[in-house]
Amino acid sequence: MRLIVAQTKSTPAVVLAILASDANPEVRNAVLVRISYDSDPAEDLLDVLANHANPEFRSDVADHVWTTADVLRRLARDTTTSIRLSVACHTSTPINALQELSGDKEAEVREFVRLAVAENLAAPAELLTLLQADSDPAVSTAAKFHLNATRI
Repeated sequence: MRLIVAQTKSTPAVVLAILASDANPEVRNAVLVRISYDSDPAEDLLDVLANHANPEFRSDVADHVWTTADVLRRLARDTTTSIRLSVACHTSTPINALQELSGDKEAEVREFVRLAVAENLAAPAELLTLLQADSDPAVSTAAKFHLNATRI
């Protein structure tokens, strides 16, 4: 029954948030599918799932087109690398979160996060100017290209 409720389009966000922590992995997966493919999920559901213990839920929220700037700002500080990368790629990520991500010092993620920021269409010119001097050639090249492309 819980699986059917999770799959039902009219199920309220508050119920989906509860089902996201269900003991049955099929029910949890149904919630993931709902937020992944729902073109307009309830904002409060995305907000609740952004705090979920399971990084799969947080990752889907970070990738979702309807995720708000406030949620993206919070996810920019997530401990999971792939989530920070998704936030860096999201065109609705606020400038201050992009700036924070561009300074990511973790060796394994630095190149990917900074590169994603350099390629983000929402990145401001002043941030791209800073990234042009990045020690990683891929990041500096992407920032130069993006900065030059926005001037055309």
